[in-house]
Amino acid sequence: LAMTSGGAFLLYLQMHDSTDLRTVLRDYAEEMVLPALELYTNGLMVDSTMYDAFLDQRLHGIPFTSTEGAHDD
Repeated sequence: LAMTSGGAFLLYLQMHDSTDLRTVLRDYAEEMVLPALELYTNGLMVDSTMYDAFLDQRLHGIPFTSTEGAHDD
């Protein structure tokens, strides 16, 4: 499973326009967190509390990832 996810990320990295790895990781997280949480919520977790919290965040336009520290190279 980890190798599949790693391969998917490498493909995502190649398809992404930005060369800034931090930006790519943030964008990847924004696109992958809800589907992953949905899978684990409905497939593995006991209840939907975490998924519901992240979905509420998305519906209110709040990003899952922070840009804090993005410019501390």
